[in-house]
Amino acid sequence: MISSIVGSLFGGKKAALLNEVAEFHAIKKEINKARGIVEFDAMGSITHVNDILLNALSYSEEELLGQHHRILIGREGATTADFKIFWRDLAAGESQSGKFEFMGKSGNIVVLQGYFAPVVIDGKLIKVVTYLTDITN
Repeated sequence: MISSIVGSLFGGKKAALLNEVAEFHAIKKEINKARGIVEFDAMGSITHVNDILLNALSYSEEELLGQHHRILIGREGATTADFKIFWRDLAAGESQSGKFEFMGKSGNIVVLQGYFAPVVIDGKLIKVVTYLTDITN
């Protein structure tokens, strides 16, 4: 069904588009095996988190889905001007990379390295996908 919809929308470019989608899914699958991933909606609420990140932070998926990014950085970090600028820059389409301190379920600090990749369509932030590696040790 999707193939016929894509075909009617993109005509002769159908095969190339399907190949790109297949490649994207394969890459995404491999990244999911190697990196912690958390996705946020445009308002900063968690919409997806993979097992690698759940294990690093000692949370279950149910405990994080629907929660705001603040739960991962603690109350103090979420009230800073830097946090507001961070999300303002993401909304403007600017990715953020570096070392990030997340707070585990028990209050422990987990140091993660990676980047926050904004997905912007027509100038509007749709979501943010974050790829992280635990470098605490």
